[in-house]
Amino acid sequence: MWCICLSIWAGKHYTVIVSLDGFRWDYPQMYDTPFFDRMAREGVKATMIPSFPSKTFPNHYTIATGLVPDHHGIVANTFWDPQRQELYKMSNLKTRNDASYYGGEPIWITAQKQGIKTGNIYWVGSDIAVKEQHPTYYHVYDQKPRLTQT
Repeated sequence: MWCICLSIWAGKHYTVIVSLDGFRWDYPQMYDTPFFDRMAREGVKATMIPSFPSKTFPNHYTIATGLVPDHHGIVANTFWDPQRQELYKMSNLKTRNDASYYGGEPIWITAQKQGIKTGNIYWVGSDIAVKEQHPTYYHVYDQKPRLTQT
């Protein structure tokens, strides 16, 4: 399920995108989800038809850029790049942190060009210097603190 919430706070508009990887689209109808119900009631809600392949990295970067995987370059969580003769793996820091794999312009860069501060927590590509830019605020993908207790 993908939730998108638009709200106004202190006279300013904020867009918050929350991705719950592996969270079925119909869970809010099946279970008690008061936070999601409130977000839907006070903002907006959406479900996503995934691009192909329906894997985490390609789809999260598709949301960020508006481009499908074969146009932004992240075509799977792991893939062979025949031009580089190299295996891209999200778990391999060398390839995952190589900005040349990440095509297109993520929404945080577009927003910053318009003078808007941006912030990302663990979103695919947000800790990579895409077009030599990071979001205003971000966390490195594998950096502590984690959002879990382990």
